[in-house]
Amino acid sequence: MTQADIDSAADLVNVAIADSDQTDPKTDDEKVDVLEDADFLLVKEANVSEVDEVGEVITYTYTATNSGNQTLTGFTLSDDNFTPDDLTDDFFPTLTNNGNGDTNLDVGETWTYIATYTVTQADFDSGLDLVNVATADTDQTEPKTDDEIVDVVQNPSITLEKVTTDGVVTGDNIGVSAGESISWIYTVTNDGNLNLSNINLIDDPQGVITNLIYNGDGDAILAPNETWIYELIGTAITGSYQNLGTVTGDHSNGQGQVEASDPSSYTGIEGPGVRTPGFWVNWTEVWDGNPENDSRFAERSGFPSGDLLLAPYSASEQAPQVLDPVSGTYQTGLLVGDYNRNGITDDGESTIFYTLNEAKSILAAKQKEQKNDKRYTLDRSLVASWLNFTAFNPAPTDDIDNGLAWIQEHTPDENFDGIGDGDLILEASTYAVPANSDFWNQPSPIVPNGGELIHTALDDYNNNGLF
Repeated sequence: MTQADIDSAADLVNVAIADSDQTDPKTDDEKVDVLEDADFLLVKEANVSEVDEVGEVITYTYTATNSGNQTLTGFTLSDDNFTPDDLTDDFFPTLTNNGNGDTNLDVGETWTYIATYTVTQADFDSGLDLVNVATADTDQTEPKTDDEIVDVVQNPSITLEKVTTDGVVTGDNIGVSAGESISWIYTVTNDGNLNLSNINLIDDPQGVITNLIYNGDGDAILAPNETWIYELIGTAITGSYQNLGTVTGDHSNGQGQVEASDPSSYTGIEGPGVRTPGFWVNWTEVWDGNPENDSRFAERSGFPSGDLLLAPYSASEQAPQVLDPVSGTYQTGLLVGDYNRNGITDDGESTIFYTLNEAKSILAAKQKEQKNDKRYTLDRSLVASWLNFTAFNPAPTDDIDNGLAWIQEHTPDENFDGIGDGDLILEASTYAVPANSDFWNQPSPIVPNGGELIHTALDDYNNNGLF
């Protein structure tokens, strides 16, 4: 029996004829019923059992196998696209393998289809698993269906990062000038996979924080991976201060809530007042990193309460030492430009390191040295300004930055990072900057002001506290 016999849908009937010389012909027939069994198997599978992130791609594989004994024609396959009651959005998976390549699903043959689906935010917000149904049909059979369920894992979550800033240094447990303006920055991020609404930020003891300075796309919904930023402005008090920020948000149409908290702290230090280069060179005990000789100035009016290279003035983990960017070793000295006082040159910081002896020598520079080489004049003002800043006096950070850049431009690059490192000692490859030099009197492509203008600004600050 052939496949054609089965596909013909007719029984097998054949007739035998017998004859002889002495008789008439005789016949006899026999009928064999052909049993038709038109059938196929439809299997739909997903490559994942669950999803937890918007943008994940689910790949569905559909296999149709002729499990009967009759060739199947007119095979069709569709998917309801998660909407069983809506035929308008049904789609047709892509055929990737159709066996021998003809249009018939032969007995024992398997055809393979695929389709993909990208998970959306609406899928997570709905809270429903992804269920879609495939339907296959042929000319010889009734339709067959198979579904696949992919679990949608909801993960509502929110984070809060709160930091303190005085406009120069930003972080936690920072030192600030008492009496000066201070801000708290609150960064709220949806790190889950559900939309969040009714975002509420409170701080103790300030209460509700409403100053939203950045709100993402502005639609009042904190979407996954979206960040909002709030700010609270106050005045720094003397001593240690810490407060706690807490943020909440609703999800699933108000059926659930997420919460996060983060503290931030600072130490408010009363600056002793701005002092001149002469003061700093005469009172090296104030900034030599040696607590044993602090009795000379401790409790005196107009003096810091402790050594400037030690806590709470320094946040270096190895105070009174800081990391010299040239030698790569920790040494006791001044890291000019280390605004967060952590003893290292962070990304975005530009620094010069001076040992105690180098800093003292610069502060004590004679008039002749300053006259012959204006680098000493400016660097003397720069080191004094840095000590005033280190003592938590309000300071002209822009002028300090300009002074740093000018000194770096006119000193050798010792660690080959493209900028000078502050060494004023003349060598064969270095040069002095006389008072009549354009470097002293004119701006450069690197520094917007000439050396004299920078020195004047820093000198006015050191002598009069003005900036």
